[in-house]
Amino acid sequence: FRHLMTKAGQLSDEVKEENFETGQFIIREGERGDKFYMLMTGEAFAIKLLPGKTEPTRVFEYKAG
Repeated sequence: FRHLMTKAGQLSDEVKEENFETGQFIIREGERGDKFYMLMTGEAFAIKLLPGKTEPTRVFEYKAG
């Protein structure tokens, strides 16, 4: 159990808060996935340009909590 507490402490040392404006992209498909995001407030949407469509489609909704 002590080992897990040490790892949790190391992880908390690396956590950094980031804020995003409405409409701002957080990540884009195909980008390097080197960050982990937790939504603390607000909401976010995953959108994707689907075959045969000219406008992106909302494919998932994320909410805080």
